[in-house]
Amino acid sequence: MIWLSLSYSIFSLIILTMFLIVIIIKQLELRCTAVYFLIMIIVSIIGWIVGDMLQIIFSSLENKELVLLFSRIATISSMIAMISTVLFARVLTARQTLNSTIVIIAFMLFSAVVALTLSSSYKVIDPPKDVEFYKTEAELLWVIFDGVLVIFAGSVFLYYLIRQRKIVQKRYLPVLTLMSVGVIIAFFVSTILYTIYAIWFIVPLLHLELVSASLGAIIIGIAMIKGGKEAIYYSSRVFSLHIFDEVGISYYASVFQAGYIVDEQLISGVASAIISFAKELIGKEVFPREIDLDDYSLLLAKKDNIIILISVEYPTAHLRQTMNNIIEKFSMDMSEEEIGNLVENYICFEPRKLVH
Repeated sequence: MIWLSLSYSIFSLIILTMFLIVIIIKQLELRCTAVYFLIMIIVSIIGWIVGDMLQIIFSSLENKELVLLFSRIATISSMIAMISTVLFARVLTARQTLNSTIVIIAFMLFSAVVALTLSSSYKVIDPPKDVEFYKTEAELLWVIFDGVLVIFAGSVFLYYLIRQRKIVQKRYLPVLTLMSVGVIIAFFVSTILYTIYAIWFIVPLLHLELVSASLGAIIIGIAMIKGGKEAIYYSSRVFSLHIFDEVGISYYASVFQAGYIVDEQLISGVASAIISFAKELIGKEVFPREIDLDDYSLLLAKKDNIIILISVEYPTAHLRQTMNNIIEKFSMDMSEEEIGNLVENYICFEPRKLVH
């Protein structure tokens, strides 16, 4: 059982490392916080698996001190993966849907688990006579906090994926379904297995927990590579995008929802007027970043004399970074086709040219 578990762990480490490399190559260019959190999730899961592997190896070698060390490393790595998961979902979700209270709760649970893991109550005890495996013993409170945080992080991630089904195009629904299966296996199934192991010391369940966590992570990785950029990062319903200069001259305009007829000159003119109006009210140079319309918002970004405006439902931190990426690479010398390709690279949906 031990060698089977170790063999699978090595296999999963190779696969996860390959996923990590692919995601870094393909998605790091987005330069958004969500990608960094995704990378942190994968790295933490790798650390979790390595810690569990070394715990198993040194347990068979009867080295109690190293078993305790790597057990702590595995636990803390898994908790970092959980908190990164919550932050990943938070960055991609509108503040009206997933507020900061969720993050505070996650950090409280994270702090409790880490503190108990590093305390003297977290220790390694000799196994029963019929078992050649050291048992990591912790207080029941640790088991509760650990399980609750994993379930909490998995629930936040799963809620986000379910919500995404209402926003993305139908062709990405299989990707979301696949990723949801991975989340259920990695978070929920592994928690059940580990909780039973921790309470009743059924050693095979520890191996199955390791398999469950890594298998779920592999499924999530497959989904991310298959279509995650479009299915996961596009979490705001964008209605239109406009690029113009300070005097209202439009360089580009596109609509992302069918059935909209928009006067781009009117849009740029009103936006410029709002900026000038704010400057008059404040008495100095100011630039509004967002005009809040309850569930809807007008987001603005500026570089030099170029302004980008997006009308959107469910504004997110990721979308704001997307705007910065677009305006950073925008040039007035670009053709309309080049600008369209630039927008499509970050917004993920093919822009529909405005009808006048």
